Amino acid sequence: MNAFPLSSPALGPVIGGAIAENVGWRWIFWFLVIFSGFTVGLMALGLPETNRKVVGNGGIPPPPLNLTPLQKLVAPAPSDPDQPGRERRTLRDLIPNPFRSIEIIFNKDVSIILFVMSIYYAAFYAIISTVPQTFADIYGYNELKIGLCYFSFGGGAIIASVVNGRLLDRNFRIVAEQEGVTIGSQKLANMSEFPIERARLRGIFWPMSLCIAATIPYGWTLYCRTHVAAPLVLLFIIGFTNICVVNVSLLLRIQIQVFLVDLYPTSPATATASGNLCRCLFGALSTAMVDFMLTRLGLGWTFTFWGLICLVCFPLLELSKRKGHVWRSARSKALMEERAERGQRRAQAEP
Repeated sequence: MNAFPLSSPALGPVIGGAIAENVGWRWIFWFLVIFSGFTVGLMALGLPETNRKVVGNGGIPPPPLNLTPLQKLVAPAPSDPDQPGRERRTLRDLIPNPFRSIEIIFNKDVSIILFVMSIYYAAFYAIISTVPQTFADIYGYNELKIGLCYFSFGGGAIIASVVNGRLLDRNFRIVAEQEGVTIGSQKLANMSEFPIERARLRGIFWPMSLCIAATIPYGWTLYCRTHVAAPLVLLFIIGFTNICVVNVSLLLRIQIQVFLVDLYPTSPATATASGNLCRCLFGALSTAMVDFMLTRLGLGWTFTFWGLICLVCFPLLELSKRKGHVWRSARSKALMEERAERGQRRAQAEP
């Protein structure tokens, strides 16, 4: 399911290169307008409401304003906003709070995971944003050939998004068996007692190591102007391992994003937003920095820097594996106490 979303930053240049070479670069933006409009239309027609404050676990019918046209055709009867099971929403619930995403970032367990994800995402964009310039200067490629070079990166990303999902499921089952928990059992439903850090981060160090081992020589193969096959093979390895780690696209989009949702099961959208905020900020900074680095450091040392900075993530993830469960349990207890106090104040305020 995540194969195409996770690989789109790598496959987009392939499409863009073909469009620019054949009909001009302006048509890239017309293509984006047309395709985005088509996607928005599909979402408006058929994407159902999933906000737990509106539909609960899916068993509460959404109010008329939250129904899609397809839902209105299938079930046109309006729902009763006062029916049992529907929480009465206050004005505070209706107004989104963007600072909630920033608040999540400052939790110790979450900040470590977000930092690791963001570092690898920054390295990801430092590499793919420099491909057009470097391959044009070194190999004399035009826009179409440069776009085709992204197939090696995109192919690794697509394979990683499929393989990594299976590995995550396998690692989760192994840790569950070690804890004596059956998948789907009531005990597993209480994630606060399950070592989710060990399950999600199990086996993450090999793709992290391989990504670093490919990033450093990638810059030096370009510096030495080797045959184009060498950097393309390294781009495939980087695309595979970086998606496994950053996942994001980008635990990293499957590992980190699932991890954040596990950490904040009652506000998955907020947890996801905090992840997007950090990784996009780091990606933008790396894209802005990399041209300056190429000018001052050169190709070899620029990508050596990005490879070495990823080494900082190893002790941080080991710390998260050892202490993350303790931090998460303490925060979960504090959230439950805060929720209980809020409920008591609300009950006392009611006539």
